[in-house]
Amino acid sequence: MRFVKKMLLAKFILATALLFFIACSGEPDTDMYVDLARYSNGEYSNQTPKPTPDFPEEPPEEPEVNSPMPEATPELVLEETTQPAQEPPEAPAPSKTPEPPVSTLAPTLSYKPTPSPEPTPEPIADTFSFPFPFSAEDLHGNPVTAATLGEREIFFVYFWTTWCFSCVESMPVLAELADMYGDRVGFITLLGDFDTAQDAAIRITEEAGAPFITANALHSDFQPLMELLNSGFVPTSVIIGRDGNVIGGQIVGGGAERFLVAIHDALD
Repeated sequence: MRFVKKMLLAKFILATALLFFIACSGEPDTDMYVDLARYSNGEYSNQTPKPTPDFPEEPPEEPEVNSPMPEATPELVLEETTQPAQEPPEAPAPSKTPEPPVSTLAPTLSYKPTPSPEPTPEPIADTFSFPFPFSAEDLHGNPVTAATLGEREIFFVYFWTTWCFSCVESMPVLAELADMYGDRVGFITLLGDFDTAQDAAIRITEEAGAPFITANALHSDFQPLMELLNSGFVPTSVIIGRDGNVIGGQIVGGGAERFLVAIHDALD
């Protein structure tokens, strides 16, 4: 089919060119038109017409048949049916266990409470009264005895004089120690010049804020104590334990560190 179209197109172009040539050269020749027509149709004796190839005819196109549209299927409308709410079935009542007879309940109900342990009493501190009984007067003339000192774990006895600079300087230290350890340690000072310097001793102890008793060292009741304090120097101190025993020996001289170490060692 394409070949036939190309042949016809070529013939048409050639015929058009010849007509254009004749029109340009003068009057048209009728024979030439005839010959040209014959030439184009292949009627010349010396020209054999070319056979036209047989091409299979194309089958005619079948007209489109519009198939009918399928009918729309009607939608099924499901009606909701509300069912009444069903109540859950009642659980069967638990079967009651028959109560045992009274004779079997008796041992079950018998209850013996476990005795709670008795609280352990806190250990009481090993305190004692001053082991050297005496009856004397303090700087203000008030009577004092061993019972005035109360019961303590240890007793600190300080021998001093008003003319001893180191003794006076250590008095505020003793007052501070008495505030810190007064509930465990009993303090008492024995003054060597009690009869001649009582006013000076009152001033010194008040300025130091001493809360303890100061008594006359020359009183006869303190003679056993003075034998323990006889070092030949002032100040001299001793720590008295139970039964009147000296703990740690004599403390000659003053000083906060010396007193504090001796008290700690005696309490431990």
